[in-house]
Amino acid sequence: MKRINSIIALVGSSCLVSAGALADAKAAASFYQGKTITIVVSAGPGGGYDLYSRTLSRHFGKHILGNPAFVLQFMPGAGGVKAANYLYNVAPKDGSVIGNVSNTLTLIQLLKGGVKFDVAKFNYIGRAAAMNAITMVWHNAPATSLEDLSKTDKTLIFGSTGVGQQGDIHAKAIKNVLGYPNIKIVTGYKGSANVNMAMEKGEVHGQASAWSSWKSRQGAWVKERKIVPLVEHGLVKSPDNPGAPLILDLAKNDFEREVLKLISSDTVVGRVFVTPPGVPEDRTTALRKAFTETMKDSDFLADAKAKKMELWPMPGEELQEIVSGATNADPKVIAAAKKALEF
Repeated sequence: MKRINSIIALVGSSCLVSAGALADAKAAASFYQGKTITIVVSAGPGGGYDLYSRTLSRHFGKHILGNPAFVLQFMPGAGGVKAANYLYNVAPKDGSVIGNVSNTLTLIQLLKGGVKFDVAKFNYIGRAAAMNAITMVWHNAPATSLEDLSKTDKTLIFGSTGVGQQGDIHAKAIKNVLGYPNIKIVTGYKGSANVNMAMEKGEVHGQASAWSSWKSRQGAWVKERKIVPLVEHGLVKSPDNPGAPLILDLAKNDFEREVLKLISSDTVVGRVFVTPPGVPEDRTTALRKAFTETMKDSDFLADAKAKKMELWPMPGEELQEIVSGATNADPKVIAAAKKALEF
């Protein structure tokens, strides 16, 4: 009799959960019916942030009950901090605005500070891909390998969109952790596409950018060897690494490796989409579910393949845990990373 009562209780509980989930889904559908969702893109048009946001926006809506439309709002500035500050403090907290935010926000908050957001309090919808970066240099740069760089007194100039952005932090990791002082970083470019143009013109010699972006946006350069891989930044090598050494493997000791692991942690966060804190739970749940479904959608996958986009999805719930735990690094490692990135 006890067992029967337990089964009845369990079934009843399941029904309540199902009824609650259905009610939440209906509430979210009612809200999104006829709405337009804005994706705040934390970089300028023409780069990887644009590519992933624009491609997602073409397929995301059909997986959200209510079938909302999408529009992109580009908000570059301060290495992604401008967009993050806007999302956290200004954007509506109703689920009508989401962000394709910089993967370096955790590092900026942890090592630089002065931000107007708590990165752990964003609601993480999901990650489209990890964001291993490759530092590439133009084929006629003063050095096209770390060995060459150690033998020349010429300066290697890297471009970046801003202090604390991917191109900036990875160039500084090479310069200050691995020990190559003849590196100079120029920041302030409005998007990685502008840095690429600067490379062509000879204003800078290279940049660190997502390997997925190099393949999709500058595949011809890679194939024709107009750009040469110098270092890969990540916790593990990309399956199709172009021949660059993984930066962790260049560490001279265990402590240096831990510092490089912290600096490279942004690669795990990757191409991430979030909502501001305070968005109703039913809408966050609906967006997470729709994101996961979009990552499996055959039309989306075909679109991504045609654009040579790398996909390595991760659910929002897992990202939430990763970001929340990232701020608990060893204080000595944090201090060393802060010094290396000149924050």
